[in-house]
Amino acid sequence: MTLQGFRIMRRLAAWLCLAVSFAAPFCASAAAEGTEQAGESGAVRPEKTAAWWCSRYAAADAVVLDEAGIAALNERISRASDVWTGAVTTERLASFAELDGAALRRRLAERRPLRRKAYLEGRRMTKADAARFRANLNLDAVPDTVTGRFAVTTAHTSLRSLPTDEGLYDSASPDARYYDNVQDSVLDAGEPVVVWHTSRDRRYVFLRSRTLSGWVACEDVAYCPRADWNRYAAPQQFLTVAGRDLYPAEPGGTWHGTGPRPGYAYGADPASFRGMMLQGSALLYTRLVPAADGAQWEVLLPQRDAAGALTGKKMLLPSGPALRKGYAPYTARQVLDNAMQFLDSVYGWGGDYGSVDCSSFVDAVYRAEGICLPRNSGQIRKAPLHTVSLEGLGTAERLAVLAQLPPGALLHLPGHVMIYLGLQDGVPYAIHSFSSHYVNGKKVYERRVAVTDLLLRRSSGRTFLDELICCQEVR
Repeated sequence: MTLQGFRIMRRLAAWLCLAVSFAAPFCASAAAEGTEQAGESGAVRPEKTAAWWCSRYAAADAVVLDEAGIAALNERISRASDVWTGAVTTERLASFAELDGAALRRRLAERRPLRRKAYLEGRRMTKADAARFRANLNLDAVPDTVTGRFAVTTAHTSLRSLPTDEGLYDSASPDARYYDNVQDSVLDAGEPVVVWHTSRDRRYVFLRSRTLSGWVACEDVAYCPRADWNRYAAPQQFLTVAGRDLYPAEPGGTWHGTGPRPGYAYGADPASFRGMMLQGSALLYTRLVPAADGAQWEVLLPQRDAAGALTGKKMLLPSGPALRKGYAPYTARQVLDNAMQFLDSVYGWGGDYGSVDCSSFVDAVYRAEGICLPRNSGQIRKAPLHTVSLEGLGTAERLAVLAQLPPGALLHLPGHVMIYLGLQDGVPYAIHSFSSHYVNGKKVYERRVAVTDLLLRRSSGRTFLDELICCQEVR
C-alpha cells in the first residue's frame, strides 16, 4: 500500500468517531452588526464583499509597494529568519544546502509533540509509541556535515513535525481530532526545497521550504540540479493562482471529484486535494496558445519519475480569471479580493483538510502579491513590518488606532492573526480563519473563514478587540 493509501485509511478511520459540530451561532453582538451567522445561506451581504469595504477607503487602489519595494520587504523578513523557521529568499534558502550535522540532530531531537501528553488513535501515547517515533528520526544517520539536495514538491503535501502520518492530539475527545499536533503546514506543487535527511523507514524526508522546516513524504519530492531548481525558485515566466485554489490536472482547472468539495467540508478524502494549488501558488508557463474558444496557457506541472528525479508534464489551462500572469499588484483592494475568496472554507489546522488556518490564510492572501510572510502567527507578529503595539491601551484608544489602519492590515491576538477590514458604525471587523469563540462562558466552535466583528469573546470573557496585542501594516 502506498503512503497516500495509509493516510486515507487513517483519516477515514478517524472520521468514523467524529461528532462534527460545525454550524454554531455567533454571539448576539456579531449578529446584530450584520456579520454572517454559522449555517446561513443565501445572498452575500454587503459587509462581506471587498468592494463594500474598499468603497469606504479612498486609497483602496493605491499601490502599497511596487516590485522593488516588495523585494526589499522580503529581504528584510529573510534576514530576520533563521535556518529552521521564518520566510527566506531564494538565495538564503539555497545557502542552507550546507548544514552542521550536530545542529540538525539537535533540531530533529527536540520535536514538540513528543514533549507533551498526547493521544494517539483515541488512547494515551505510550513510552513505546514515543520510542518508535524517535527511532524513525534516524539521528544516527546524520553526518557531521550535511550536504542538502535541491528538490521541488510535486503535490499539495503535508509538512509535519515528525516522520509519520499518525496524528497526536491533546485529548481523546472528538473535537481534538481537528487539531493534529504533528501537522505543521502544507506545501503546494512547484515549491523549491532543500532536503537534508531521510527517516529510518525511508518514507519521509526532512527539508527546508521558504517558510518552514519539517518532514514531507518522499513520494511528493523530486530531486534536480541547481539550474532546474532555479526555474522554480526564481521563475522568469510564471502564473499565479488568482482564486481560492486551482486543480490544474482537472479539466478546466476546476474540481470534478465526487463527494464534498475539498477545503469546504470536513471528512473529504485526503487524496482529493493532492492536486490542489492554493491561492498565490506559482505555475511555470512556456507560451500562450491561441484557440478558437479562447487562448490557453501551456504550463509545466512538476512531477517525480520512478528514480525520484524531477520531470515536467506540459498541459493547457484556460487563460481566464483563475490564473494571473505574474503577481497581482499590491493594493488594499487586491488583498481584500484575495481574502474574500476563502469565505466559508473550513478551518484547517496546519493547512489540513485542503484549507487554511489563521496564518496560512494570511500567507496565501499576501503570497499572491509576491510577499513571503512567516508561516505561523507568532513569527508574523515578530516580523519586521510596520507594527503598532496595542498593549496597555483602553478600548477607546484601540479603536482610535484601528480607525487609522488601511484595510488588509494584520491584527494579532495571542496565537491568532486576522486581516482587518475596517469600522462599521464604530465597530471593527476582520476576516479570519478561526476555530472558536465564547458565548456566556461556553466555547462555541466555528472552524471556518468568516467576516466577524471584534466583539466576539475569548476564554477570558474579554472581547477580541480588548485582547489585541498589536496591529501591522505589511510594508
